[in-house]
Amino acid sequence: MTPKGDQLDCSPSNRTTLKCDLGNPFNPGKLEFQLRFNPTGLSDAETSLQLQIQSTTTSADKSVNDDLVTLTAEVIRNAELELSGNSEEQAVRYGGEIKGEAAIKFEDEIGSRVFHKYIIRNAGPWKASRIDVNISWPYQVENGREHGKWLLYLTGVPQVTGQGGKGYCLMGPNQVNPLDFDINSEYNSVVDNVPKMPESRGSKSRRKREMIVLPREVRASDGSIQNVVSMS
Repeated sequence: MTPKGDQLDCSPSNRTTLKCDLGNPFNPGKLEFQLRFNPTGLSDAETSLQLQIQSTTTSADKSVNDDLVTLTAEVIRNAELELSGNSEEQAVRYGGEIKGEAAIKFEDEIGSRVFHKYIIRNAGPWKASRIDVNISWPYQVENGREHGKWLLYLTGVPQVTGQGGKGYCLMGPNQVNPLDFDINSEYNSVVDNVPKMPESRGSKSRRKREMIVLPREVRASDGSIQNVVSMS
């Protein structure tokens, strides 16, 4: 073992080989030393690195079979991801004439527009080869029927910006404007050529029950009963 504070005499032979002089003469006993590497230039597909350590001597070596050792180092990539989100409208109030699905033709008749923005940051130290974000939103309110009343109606495909425009949203069947209203293209992305999830047999019109929010009755100060939906 090298005494504390001592350093070995090591020099690179080429880009992948390092030669270390362990001393002359090398007295009977053992020697422990550490080498530290900076793994640069690794591809995203590499999951391990192999290192070979070989000892040589100018003296007579009685056993050369144990002079070569191969070590495998696992490549672990750490990336600290941060997800934040906000809504441009902190509170949205609804009112006016109530219309059913059949009476609505244009986007402006649906209700107040709500924009959600989500920001993902990679604080490093390594890059993330792929990031998937799953977003679930309550889009209907329970009304005792097979389909609930609309709460948040998605009018356009979510846009992914940054990172060279490589991101995209994978949408399920009938998630974007399922009632085919006339949409103002100024505020919505183009729906064409967007990857879509495969449509399962018999599930085209069925909506997930966990995405439907149940209202509760609240008595107002004037004594009237109002249905209120609580969002957490």
